[in-house]
Amino acid sequence: MTVEQRKNELERFGFVVKSEGESWIRLEKKDVENTRFITLVFNSTNKVIDEDVFSTKTVHKVGSAEFYHEDLKKIAEEEKYVCTSSAIYQIMFSPAQKRYYGNKVADIKGIAQRGRYYLLTAKQINNILGYDLLNEKNY
Repeated sequence: MTVEQRKNELERFGFVVKSEGESWIRLEKKDVENTRFITLVFNSTNKVIDEDVFSTKTVHKVGSAEFYHEDLKKIAEEEKYVCTSSAIYQIMFSPAQKRYYGNKVADIKGIAQRGRYYLLTAKQINNILGYDLLNEKNY
């Protein structure tokens, strides 16, 4: 199979060319949970002689904290909030984008140290603050 044939085949599956060299082409495909890379190595007659497949998990940022997709799903199911050094985030799911994201619900400094985060319930946050900021019955 030639390089162009294989490249066209991969592009039909959603891969896009990220970089090219004299004897290689790297293609990438991102989805919600991970990113896949395929490097096609070819010889002087443009025949594919090797394919290197590599995959990484996609990282989602919530404030300054970073999470994998499955971690955000678990946090949302447990109805916990992400508390960073400067804000409190509620984890939401977008059906249109098929991904989880953090929705800032309050700008409050000092719950976590800079560079750290806590996963807390509404009741725990209200106890720390000393007043009812979050509704404990509705997430």
